Amino acid sequence: MTKNTRVRSSTTRKEIGRKRITRKKSKGSPLPGAAISTLFLVLELWFFVRLMRLGMLPGKYMALIGAALVIAGVLVWFLCRNSAKLIRFSVGTLLALIIAGGLTYGTGLVDKLYNTVQELIVETTEAKQVQLAVFVRQDDPAQALDALESDAFGIERSNNRDETDKTLNEIATELETHLLIKEYDGFIPALRGLLEGEVRAAVLEADVLEMAAEMLEDRGDLHTLLRQISAYHVEKETVSPHHASSTVPRTSGRYVIIGTTAKESEATTPTETEPEQDENELPDGPVWAPAIESTDESRIFTIYIQGIDSRRGLVSKSLSDVNILAVVNMNSKQVLLISTPRDYYVYFANTGQRDKLTHNGWGGVSALMETLRMLYGVKSNYYFRMDFKGFVRIIDAMGGVDVYVDRAFSAQGFSFSKGTQHMSGTQALAFARERYAFGGGDAIRGTHQMEVIKAVLYKAMSSNLSTLLSSLGGAFETSMPYDTISSAAASLLSGGWNVVSYNVGGRGSSEYSPALGFNAYVMWPDQESVNYARSLIRRLYNGERVSP
Repeated sequence: MTKNTRVRSSTTRKEIGRKRITRKKSKGSPLPGAAISTLFLVLELWFFVRLMRLGMLPGKYMALIGAALVIAGVLVWFLCRNSAKLIRFSVGTLLALIIAGGLTYGTGLVDKLYNTVQELIVETTEAKQVQLAVFVRQDDPAQALDALESDAFGIERSNNRDETDKTLNEIATELETHLLIKEYDGFIPALRGLLEGEVRAAVLEADVLEMAAEMLEDRGDLHTLLRQISAYHVEKETVSPHHASSTVPRTSGRYVIIGTTAKESEATTPTETEPEQDENELPDGPVWAPAIESTDESRIFTIYIQGIDSRRGLVSKSLSDVNILAVVNMNSKQVLLISTPRDYYVYFANTGQRDKLTHNGWGGVSALMETLRMLYGVKSNYYFRMDFKGFVRIIDAMGGVDVYVDRAFSAQGFSFSKGTQHMSGTQALAFARERYAFGGGDAIRGTHQMEVIKAVLYKAMSSNLSTLLSSLGGAFETSMPYDTISSAAASLLSGGWNVVSYNVGGRGSSEYSPALGFNAYVMWPDQESVNYARSLIRRLYNGERVSP
């Protein structure tokens, strides 16, 4: 081989080597693309897992979201897999960053919704103790119980009577004497009796001064007029959910009853079976309506919706202004809303006395649920409570709501024209609460409350979710477990639901209110409309299609 041939061969080998190196460089490193794709996949999986934990989207939506995430992941990998192709790699990286930002924001919203709902859920267990206290007037020189041994004590005649009896016997044992007792129908009359000197002391629930503040405004600040000198924690009596404890006045124990303010026949324990009578006549005693039971409480259930207007926020015991039973059948995709007026004059399940339904709120949410069960025959599986001030805050956070007004009227400084009207939170509350502008105002108010609820639901679907969630704190609480809430929300989003509302009616009158101790406006139930509500509930529980 000649010298020139050897030189050419050497040159050729170098050129081939350089071409191989150039080809290797043109392929680029796969590591950047792999890193971006892996991080993007992890973020997608995290978002999808959090969405599954939320559990509020129907299966078809979850499938679509899953498919979209797979497509996005494949696209990012395809664009980023070769870093040498700078333009395609840059586009893929930018696309990954944009989608990643959206997924990060979405994950934050999903977690916020999950945590907010969890915070709204409260324990359903009943209080195991009743806290009772002995109150005297602020100017009374008594500093301890021994100064009261020969004086009269005021008590509630029916509410927490078993626990009150235990406390009275304990006080009598401490003082080594029999007590003189005057019975009052409710804590409001008992406090009035104490303030007016009918008795020297009163044995009532420890938080009674806060509960009575709004009802005794004419007296001023009760904390400056009355004071507590002793407290007792008493184990709560366990009773069957279908029976209130005996409410017949007692004469046993270490006390003597010297008077009572009862103006009705003695309160009695509600009975299981309705007496023989015309089905459209009001019962003449506290009796339970025929039971309506669910075959599957995970799919067919009733929620008691309570609205309160308290200066103390969302407290456990307060006057109940909104009383709605939401009867749900997830199998037939139906919701029936039964609205019961706050002034309905009904027998209370926990006392056996007839009074305005709103006053039963002082017995707590369980007392109201049992009273409505006695009226309609259906058990409330869960409750949902809202504070009106919080309700106003939420509507304002939404930017107001569009509510249908069925008739023109004015209330609380606002004028409402017939037709759809945009309302702020304060306006919507005034619209929902007004009753004096109409004849039979409580029934109309129930209709207006439902219109506001529907308007809020529609607006919530288009509102800024983050702002809405931030406004929920302290405004609502529920006993529904999270799994039930999430499955119901997923079912509602899937569409095809039938929502029906019905207001039971009645006639206005002035009757004695045991809780107040004097006559007040009430609404006598129209038993025919109550029976019709019962039939709607029964039909919905049976899976039949219902309409008002």
